[in-house]
Amino acid sequence: MNKTTAISLVAGMVLTATVGASPAMGPGAELGLEQWQGGGAAQDADRSPPPWRGVGIGAIVGALLGGPPGFIVGAAGGVLVEQNAGLESDLHTARQEVERLARQQREASVQRESLSRQLSAEREHYRGQLKALADGFVFRIRFRTGQSVMEPEAQHDLEQLAQALAPLPYLVLTLDAYADRRGRTEQNQRLSEARAEAVIRPLIRHGVTAGRLVKLAHGEDAARYPADDPEGLGYDRQVVIRMQYREVP
Repeated sequence: MNKTTAISLVAGMVLTATVGASPAMGPGAELGLEQWQGGGAAQDADRSPPPWRGVGIGAIVGALLGGPPGFIVGAAGGVLVEQNAGLESDLHTARQEVERLARQQREASVQRESLSRQLSAEREHYRGQLKALADGFVFRIRFRTGQSVMEPEAQHDLEQLAQALAPLPYLVLTLDAYADRRGRTEQNQRLSEARAEAVIRPLIRHGVTAGRLVKLAHGEDAARYPADDPEGLGYDRQVVIRMQYREVP
């Protein structure tokens, strides 16, 4: 690029930028008129320079300085100025959008931390309630002599208990099954096992998973009343359900 061409390019860019930053002057401005060809000078000032203005001014200056080659180079300089102005505007808009998204992310992060703290507090409160429920809970089901079939009322109560415990996986149920002292030891052991199974089946059927159930069949080993105490023997023929709190992984 020779010296004249370079001067034409720079002059076109400089004058284009200058004109683009100056208010547009219509033919009516030289005559002191407020309007020209139906358009007001104030309206022209509000409109941004048309995209061809930089091309025209740059080309004219380039032609004056460098002839036809200067005309082409000057026009190119005007286009570069117009494009640069557009890129600056796009860059400013992009920066504003990035800042807006960054603010949204910060706000979302604060909300997540707040919700996480609330959730942790609710979980701890929930665990405390379950532990309080498990502590001291005892549910007894008694059986007739030599029987492993529950009474209808006991069956109904057990089903309601199972439905209440099904959605509480943190609670493990221990079933201690007993028999009284009457009868042979082996028979009483089998009887206590059958009584435990009679309780387990409806629990599982109503939603308590088998992994939450612990069966302990004691037979007559844990009997407390003598064989000649009919009233006391009724308390030995039973299954006792207790609960324990267990963390679920």
